[in-house]
Amino acid sequence: MKNENYIVPVVLVCLFIILLGGYYFFTKGEPSSQTVQQTAPYILSVGDKVVSVTKDGAVIQTIPFSQDALDGVKFLPNKNALAIIDQDVNFDGNPDIAILTGVGYGGVNYFYDYYVYNPATGVFEADPVLTSVGNPELDVEGKQINGSYRSGPSWYIQAFEFDGKGYKNLGEVAEEIPKDTLVQ
Repeated sequence: MKNENYIVPVVLVCLFIILLGGYYFFTKGEPSSQTVQQTAPYILSVGDKVVSVTKDGAVIQTIPFSQDALDGVKFLPNKNALAIIDQDVNFDGNPDIAILTGVGYGGVNYFYDYYVYNPATGVFEADPVLTSVGNPELDVEGKQINGSYRSGPSWYIQAFEFDGKGYKNLGEVAEEIPKDTLVQ
């Protein structure tokens, strides 16, 4: 009688695993073409290989994803949030976007390229300095973007500062991880 109490939970767990595996098999972990993020006054849609920027119902721009980004994201549970982030990185009142270009070190590193909205042209333009920024964090008060990524036994810290016209790369510093904290 005691063994019968475990049958129902075991069956439910097995069904959940089968359903999850079936979902992954049929979707192949690809981003959904129905993923939409509102970045007023634009709508950003994640397609199979591009981000589409829509305004007033018309696609005004497409920005391709790299295959590295698509390959890295397909195993992550919240792949849509990692594909696009919107912030006003040049402090002009217009939303800007960052597009995931790759995932590294087993999911520890997320690299982004930034696209800054140009009101004169009406499109998002790739920022020549803000490329492959690892795990970025916007510091609004300091007008900086700080990035970090891991490679081997070190963390690398990136710093980019906005000077009113654009970003300057302040450089990169390596910080070695103490040996006593590494798993042997």
